[in-house]
Amino acid sequence: FAPFTATWRARKPEAITLIHADPRVDNIMFDRRGAEPHAYLIDWQMVSRGSPAIDLAYFLTGSLSIEDRRACERTLIADHAAVVAAVDPSYTVAIAERAYRLAVASGLSATVGASSVMPGTPHNRALLVALAKSNVAAMRDWRTLEAIAEL
Repeated sequence: FAPFTATWRARKPEAITLIHADPRVDNIMFDRRGAEPHAYLIDWQMVSRGSPAIDLAYFLTGSLSIEDRRACERTLIADHAAVVAAVDPSYTVAIAERAYRLAVASGLSATVGASSVMPGTPHNRALLVALAKSNVAAMRDWRTLEAIAEL
């Protein structure tokens, strides 16, 4: 991934929105009061602008098992595209999938960055290895390096 990083970071997304940039499971609070459960993103210290697919890819590739991600991600991408399209009708599932294909690299980028600042405890090492395996599996599934090379 390292030789592709500069190209990946310099890309211009087809759509830009406000992104959380760290939507991990531990940054989500759930409220089950009422008929429907609600989820709230907390810890907005890394808020930025970027592709709508960044937060989705970061969450799915880092918070779900590889098998669970594979089972539901195309449906969730389509659902996500429909939500974005309610605000920007030009945002289609095809655009969302192209953006997602590139955005899955955000997980590996964050994992590598975290490895340089997290204390080297056995728990942290195990966590980082699990995240890296999940991130790389998603990049292989979506042929992300090939997509970056095409930019």
